[in-house]
Amino acid sequence: EQAFGYGPKSLPPLVYALDDEIRLEIIGRIDRIDTAETEQGSMFLVLDYKTGNAYLNLWEIYYGLNLQLLTYLMVAEAGLAMLRGAPAAFAGMLYCFMRSKLIDTDCAVSAEQAQELLRKELRMPGWVVADPAIIRSIDASAKFIKVTLNKDGSPRSGSSIRTPEEFDVLLDYMAARLKRTGTDILSGEAAARRYRMSSSNACTYCKYHAVCGFDLQIPGFAYEEMPKAGKPEEALAAMKQETEEEGMHHAMVRGTAQSH
Repeated sequence: EQAFGYGPKSLPPLVYALDDEIRLEIIGRIDRIDTAETEQGSMFLVLDYKTGNAYLNLWEIYYGLNLQLLTYLMVAEAGLAMLRGAPAAFAGMLYCFMRSKLIDTDCAVSAEQAQELLRKELRMPGWVVADPAIIRSIDASAKFIKVTLNKDGSPRSGSSIRTPEEFDVLLDYMAARLKRTGTDILSGEAAARRYRMSSSNACTYCKYHAVCGFDLQIPGFAYEEMPKAGKPEEALAAMKQETEEEGMHHAMVRGTAQSH
């Protein structure tokens, strides 16, 4: 575990200036950071342990519903650069399942076959940089991450990869959204926005149904619909456009690491 914020051995927090006097400081704890020296130089990989299902969806990131891993990536990027005195590039971000899994088969299988089926079920979802050398440094066999390789060793389109340019769009958008959220909180915005996107909604895992009072059968109650407006690439394009419209650029939008 790697804490970020304040305390012994912590990485610095992410800090955003909301106005001349108030700063937003983001603190927390990252489950795991792997670092390595590769052909491309110093690199790091962020991992988050999960006991349930986990995945990354570009539209959920666009709507601000899944901010965790990208925030961790920015924390590690800024914090490691400060500690090392030199930048470290990110290799990717992954969910690692910490759970047992029951495998169903139509016929009897050997112990080795069962292990192979289990390994496939527990492959780590997430995104890694679309570079064959980087992918090999993470998982030489590509057996443990959800990346499919072509015969020439290149990553297959559509697997869990993102180009460096796509990562830049995601991280710039994430930083802009974090700062925008801090500004909303500072202005007093605290409304409950009960979203629904496809089959998922904000009430699915909520523990407060008994006291909430939200009931679709009562006039005036409704979910805030968040449609998947198109292909994943369109979500990236929308993120880039919004960030540019807000005047947020790569050099200024990432969080600032504060030494302490």
